[in-house]
Amino acid sequence: MKMKALGAAVLASSFALPAFAADTITFDADGVGGANGDQVIGAFDWAAGSTLSDDSIPATQGSDFDTYSHGSLIGFLDGAGDPAGSPTGLNTAGTGFEITFISGFTETISAISTDAAVIQNDGGDGVGGGNDVYTFDQTVTLADAGTQNVNFFQIYYDDLSDGSGLKSSSLAGTGYGDGLKILDANVGVVSGNFTTTFEFVDVNNNGTFDPGTDTLQGFIILDQSSNGDDWAGQLSVEGEGATTLQADVFYQDNNFFKSDISSLLADLFFNTSNVLPFQETNPSQSFDDGSGGTITPSLGLVNGLLGPDILFQTDANNSFVKTVPEPGSMFLLGMGLFTLGMARRRRTGELTQA
Repeated sequence: MKMKALGAAVLASSFALPAFAADTITFDADGVGGANGDQVIGAFDWAAGSTLSDDSIPATQGSDFDTYSHGSLIGFLDGAGDPAGSPTGLNTAGTGFEITFISGFTETISAISTDAAVIQNDGGDGVGGGNDVYTFDQTVTLADAGTQNVNFFQIYYDDLSDGSGLKSSSLAGTGYGDGLKILDANVGVVSGNFTTTFEFVDVNNNGTFDPGTDTLQGFIILDQSSNGDDWAGQLSVEGEGATTLQADVFYQDNNFFKSDISSLLADLFFNTSNVLPFQETNPSQSFDDGSGGTITPSLGLVNGLLGPDILFQTDANNSFVKTVPEPGSMFLLGMGLFTLGMARRRRTGELTQA
């Protein structure tokens, strides 16, 4: 197949087995021992949010790019990874509070692989004639870059009891990095992969995709969230993947985090599913760069095709790592991450270009 790295680049994930197991911490959700008091939790469960891979297209093996994310807390998981409810007052406008995160780190593309094209439609006149429709899958594998241009993970608490509404806006992408900072960390080990299915018309009738000759098609509307398309018909590729990463905590507000997070084996462990199109939240129009600045996505005609940026819907939870497990436990945790990715499977996208 004659193809340069089709352009797209992305957060993604691997299903490699981690070398540790999750445990529990004690957390006070409003920091004052109010209605919730101290709660024993196994993980934060974040609502679906947005991730931006900045200047990631065209994607080539060995290239680096910066990835930014944000999201809002919707509840807790227990030590077994099962839902453990939401604290009283969480995301209650006017009387309660919200907890949000922002993050940024530099990734590198460690590998790009492309499957053989598979015919889907012969154009109605048998195979041949230059009008056959094929699909092929491309997988990009990622890791943390050796040089981190940006690197942060921060959690914020906003008091809404003054009668104000939620500070965070999924569409505007604002209000995630303000309020009281209750945790600050550096992102460490990252691993991921992202698979995109591409569709093309085989103009030169050779059964492979040739950039500049064959025609890519089958793009979809980026914003398919329940409140309608707020991106004026912006198109996108389709795809799916997942990301695992660790973060090393160097600051915590002890009014909220009653356990010493920074003393844990790996501090924070994240697993994240990544999908396109957006179906559970709005694609964000801006991201916090971690130093008070704002980054605005530049997607081109098709998100993930020409770039230079690409947006993803992400759905994350993070656990707290205290103990090294037995080999059997490592296997079970690895399988848990695998099934998470499969359960949330929605064809997501990222492309390569000539």
